[in-house]
Amino acid sequence: MSKIGWVGILGIAIAGSSSLYAVTALSQSNESQQLVGRWETQVKRTDAPMGMRFSPSGRLIFAFETGLDTQTRMAFSLNYSIDAKPNPMHLDFRLEKPRNAHERQPVSTIFDFPSSGRLRVHIKNLRPGEPRPTQFDRPAELSKVSDSAIVFPDATKLTQAEQSKDGEGRLAMQSLALSSLYSSLETQKFPTLEQLGLKNDTTQNYRYQLQASSDQLTLIARPKKGNLKSYVAVVLRFPVEGQDYGATKVCESVRPSQIAPPLPKIPNPPNGILARDKIQCGSGSAAIDF
Repeated sequence: MSKIGWVGILGIAIAGSSSLYAVTALSQSNESQQLVGRWETQVKRTDAPMGMRFSPSGRLIFAFETGLDTQTRMAFSLNYSIDAKPNPMHLDFRLEKPRNAHERQPVSTIFDFPSSGRLRVHIKNLRPGEPRPTQFDRPAELSKVSDSAIVFPDATKLTQAEQSKDGEGRLAMQSLALSSLYSSLETQKFPTLEQLGLKNDTTQNYRYQLQASSDQLTLIARPKKGNLKSYVAVVLRFPVEGQDYGATKVCESVRPSQIAPPLPKIPNPPNGILARDKIQCGSGSAAIDF
């Protein structure tokens, strides 16, 4: 069994898949409708943040930090199914095209909704084919941020102080980069600015630019004012032994600038599971947390 094909996420080991197309729509139960959407944890230095996008078609996009690196987000895709009858409810992750008998076995776990807009999932020390846990043990608790893969923050809700400290640009670029990561793995193509929630390329304080190729998307935010910082982000799609992975990083100019930071340095080709030092921000810029 390949070591690269398995990804450790907060104690969960899940195999990669070589295809992202063979999925089955979920039954329209109340629980399945409630699960569909995009869920995120709050960033904590002591607990690596992660996100999950449950699509109506039964596809799950896992977005996670590389270790405790809050400046690089990675993602990959699985299929999922649920059984809402037990308490707590059952959740299975499956490969879409397993390559051997071991990979045909699901990763079996449990989940529930402890309150409105909150999801609790047991993900500690799970392995394909092993017995399903019967109770929660330090589960991941996530908040629902959107019914779709894409969410664009309302910068008008930022205070004037936050806007003067580049809050709009930082918040927008974090959101654009993460939404692009989820969407590109779900749809197999990069989104446009309009699809990301920007009907034009400007907001109150910034102008945005998007460039996409088959395997890389670049986002740029240039301030309209001279006292704000500029931003650049990359979103990558790349295979690891046939599996489709994604990764993203956002870089902020060290000083106020209306010129975008240089493009981050990217390994060519991206090799294996990207660590924090694999995508490096260019001179005069620094990575920001997600």
